[in-house]
Amino acid sequence: MKRNLLVLFLSSIILSCAGIIPVQRDYIDGWIDSENSYKEHLPHTVISRSIENFLSDDSIVLKKKVLFIGYDGVRTDAIAKSEIKAVPYIAGFPAGGLFYSHVGGVSGQLQRTDSGPGWATILTGVWADSHGFVRNSVASKSSDASSFLKKAKLLDKNYVVASLVKWGTINDNILGDEKDIIDFQYNAKSDEDLFERSKKLLSDSDPDVVFIAFDDPDAAGHSSGFSPFSNKYLEQISLTDSYAYELLKIVEAREAYANEKWLIIISTDHGGSGTGHGGQSDHERNVWFVISEKSYVY
Repeated sequence: MKRNLLVLFLSSIILSCAGIIPVQRDYIDGWIDSENSYKEHLPHTVISRSIENFLSDDSIVLKKKVLFIGYDGVRTDAIAKSEIKAVPYIAGFPAGGLFYSHVGGVSGQLQRTDSGPGWATILTGVWADSHGFVRNSVASKSSDASSFLKKAKLLDKNYVVASLVKWGTINDNILGDEKDIIDFQYNAKSDEDLFERSKKLLSDSDPDVVFIAFDDPDAAGHSSGFSPFSNKYLEQISLTDSYAYELLKIVEAREAYANEKWLIIISTDHGGSGTGHGGQSDHERNVWFVISEKSYVY
């Protein structure tokens, strides 16, 4: 018994020194009330499918709009500990909700928990064995796996679709084969630049389906650790979330807002362990998303 306790103690020290922090379930359990349990993760493929379900709903009489905001590399226990407003705001909508989900594929279809495969799955609703973006260095995804931006155009050619990102690989490679049908693409110099350009698009233009992906939480995780105990990581998550919250307020301030029906989703592409990711640990696989209309998830 004493030997087992000693092994556990030494193991915890080794993991802490390596920056590999076990999932802090107490932070998660005390967070936002969720629509499913932490152990019953939905596949991350449901995000794209939820958007398709919404856009295909002919019972909606208002003008349909979609806004997806991504925070790169945000562990569930870390965002649960961060000072945030946008995520609980959307989860608190009358029809909104928080869902626990997983990246990294499923048995027989595993994929790396990296940004390329992760964003490609969010955009297309399929795993890497179908979209082909098995690693960050892949030149392009399979043309057979369409993003929800392209699918929106196929539903209505008059939809204005946009993709604004800090990590240019999303626009240049993952969405590279769809450049001709995406009305507006922007590769930002920084997350602050991305925030300012997104504000301008949402306030001064009339886009219908918008994909925005911030990058700095992932950079903070790589430099200081993907951990709910890393102040730099938590501070960056909070800053990114503050950007998202202001974008939500801009949407609500639109002159045409009363005549619009917005589906809003906020999520991440992967978690992290130590100062990296790519594997299949709970820290890297198990993530989250919030949605303003949870009925479209099923």
